[in-house]
Amino acid sequence: MRIIDILHFSFSNVFRARLRSLLTIFSIAIGVASVVLVLLLGDGSRAAVADQLDKIGLEGIMVYPKQTAVAQGINLREDDAHDLLRNVEGIDKAMPVLIRYGSYKIKNWQGNALIYGVDVAMRDILKVDLLYGRLPNKTDIEAKRPVAIVNSGFAEMVYKRKNITGKTIKLYIGTYSMEFEIIGIISSQDDGLSQLLGDMLPEFIYIPYSTAMVLSKENVIDEIILKASDEAAAERAVSYLDGKYGKGKSFKYENINGIRGRLDNVISLITLFIGSIAAISIIVAGFGIMNTMMSAAVERKREIGVYLTLGATGRDILCSFLAEAAIISAIGGILGIILVMVPIAAVVEITKLSFELNPLYIVVAEAVAVFCGIVFGVCPAAKAASLNPIDAIRCE
Repeated sequence: MRIIDILHFSFSNVFRARLRSLLTIFSIAIGVASVVLVLLLGDGSRAAVADQLDKIGLEGIMVYPKQTAVAQGINLREDDAHDLLRNVEGIDKAMPVLIRYGSYKIKNWQGNALIYGVDVAMRDILKVDLLYGRLPNKTDIEAKRPVAIVNSGFAEMVYKRKNITGKTIKLYIGTYSMEFEIIGIISSQDDGLSQLLGDMLPEFIYIPYSTAMVLSKENVIDEIILKASDEAAAERAVSYLDGKYGKGKSFKYENINGIRGRLDNVISLITLFIGSIAAISIIVAGFGIMNTMMSAAVERKREIGVYLTLGATGRDILCSFLAEAAIISAIGGILGIILVMVPIAAVVEITKLSFELNPLYIVVAEAVAVFCGIVFGVCPAAKAASLNPIDAIRCE
């Protein structure tokens, strides 16, 4: 038989037992859709985490004391950032940072807040887009002024407009509180991952680090964020601080891009694990294909005997059955890719996360579906091809 005849024979047989073929196609479609959906969610999660880290300004290299050093009373002080900038080669900016978990109260609104103490290097180190007003300046830092920067999403939530410069907000850290004037509005940080997690994430509110020290009644800072040409500058900064405090290896640094890499690895492992579980459904669908093709071989035994008697070879029968299994799988794969668009569209609408269907996923998913169909179709195809023509014709 010619290839075109085999394909025509296979296509016609697919639609002979419509209900059985349709159920098998749907089982393949569900398996493919599950795997592609998991992969898409994994990609979307990685993109959302990276985007959120960008929005909250997590970039650069952090230098901070080790836990053992903190236990010995070794902490960073505000003048350490200036010393590093003056004395360590390769550092472009050095910003002292004090971060405390607290709360806020403005009008009739109150909630949790992550109070981020920064200095004038905020514009250069943190990825913030100033919409209205200004960022803290040198005078704000030196005078320890009670000024704050909030995002436009927070402003719209409270006042139904983006520009609320001049308004006051009360911040709390523990039992201490202070009223702040809002001097700047940055672009909203409440999309993407924030919308997905809702109230689980606190509001980010930026104030001068010196004012944060007054509010928290502390005289130390948490870390220094460096903007440097490479990690060698961070190593020199750590060595400088170790020498300044004279307590051995008390400080360490961490490139925030490394944190992103570890988060990507965690998400990839979770995606791989869940994807492996979802892939089991394709294997289950493969057994469905085997069952379908085995039933077809039994039901079409007389027909197969006629074909063999008329000159068809066992190889022709084998190829036609494998082609039929591949066609069922291919249709199921295409349907699965179409089906996955529905939940993805719903997730995008609810979470506002962006998902991009990688063409490679389509190709791989379709290839795996067809391969699965062929593998599980081998046994029924071999059984059909090995039939004795006379015995097959005589069967009832």
